[in-house]
Amino acid sequence: MKIYHQIFLAIIFGILAGWLFPETALSLSFIGEIFKKLLLMLIAPLIFFSITAGIVTLGGISEIRELGIKTIVYFLSTTAIAAILGLGLVNFVQPGVNQKQEAFQENVVGSLSKSEREKNIEKVQNLKSEPATVSQFLTKQIDSIIMNPFAAMTSTQHLLAVIFFAFLFGLALLAMGEN
Repeated sequence: MKIYHQIFLAIIFGILAGWLFPETALSLSFIGEIFKKLLLMLIAPLIFFSITAGIVTLGGISEIRELGIKTIVYFLSTTAIAAILGLGLVNFVQPGVNQKQEAFQENVVGSLSKSEREKNIEKVQNLKSEPATVSQFLTKQIDSIIMNPFAAMTSTQHLLAVIFFAFLFGLALLAMGEN
């Protein structure tokens, strides 16, 4: 039996077990947590080695340049399509148009205690700050990309740094040649 059939059957059996035997399934949930953590453990090395091997097998800077241009065009075109589709759907469906402000306040704000409302108001007031300058914005972006690659591999929040380091490492291996 193929692996994807086994995975699909495991999903079906998991749903059935959770539905028919909820207490037992809940006591076995640690198995799913272990599996999830094992998958997360593999993400950063898999990305690193895939990108490094991909760059090395391209063979030269001209192929990398060509692939980079294709990638940027693909990224920009899919982003534009997603933005147009999203804006079109929001304008067509108009979510929240028929929502009455009183009903919203009654359902959301009315369910909070006075202290919770005051805490939320304080949080919103603390969010107000001066807009970042271009220099501050660029510094923050650079800090998220150029960082210790080994520290970045320990967190799935810093995968852009892993991708950047893998790209540079692949270029370095390519520049070394067959030696």
